[in-house]
Amino acid sequence: MRNFAIAQLESRFQSPSILRIKLSDELNITTWAKPAFIELCQRAEPITQDEAKVLGAERLAEVSRIREAEQRRKLIQLVDKSVGSHRLLDGAKSDDKLRDDAKCTLRYSSLPKCDCRVQTVCDDTQLDSRSINPNTLPPKGLKDSGYSVVPCQIHKIAPRVVSESLALFEQRNDLVKRLEELKMVVSNTASQGGGKESSVEDEINRATWLRKFT
Repeated sequence: MRNFAIAQLESRFQSPSILRIKLSDELNITTWAKPAFIELCQRAEPITQDEAKVLGAERLAEVSRIREAEQRRKLIQLVDKSVGSHRLLDGAKSDDKLRDDAKCTLRYSSLPKCDCRVQTVCDDTQLDSRSINPNTLPPKGLKDSGYSVVPCQIHKIAPRVVSESLALFEQRNDLVKRLEELKMVVSNTASQGGGKESSVEDEINRATWLRKFT
């Protein structure tokens, strides 16, 4: 009859982990203890005062220790997944890599064909229609020679594009440094935890404190 009642409870009711721990203590249902403790240790919500009373001092201390290790492990996994192993974060020479990337991007960026022209300005009737452009400039070294340069679209916008590109690279550089610092802090936190930590399941499976002795 006892086994039947327990089986009915398991099949019909999804009770909170702390209630299963309490019933395990009161009714000596040993099969409920481990799954309930695993669920409690993996839960994101903090332990309440009522739950702490059910656990008692010794079990509360052990559960808190395992929960802290589990939360630290999840944080490390989240940072590793979010930041990843991008080559810009691999090693200490990220500044050099960023500068190299900037040079390559500027050197090999796809641009339309340049069709800048040099024109004489001595005869207004011979000027190209684009000579009315206010961006018309005298060629270098020929300032007073009677020639002017009609810049193409590339050279009109290139200085601004380069300036904006360099600003973006600086922003990326700052972001990479911050992510690198975050990853380092998390890594140091993990090492302070005593190396590779056991999973919640392993901790509970070898625990000798699951039963509450009063």
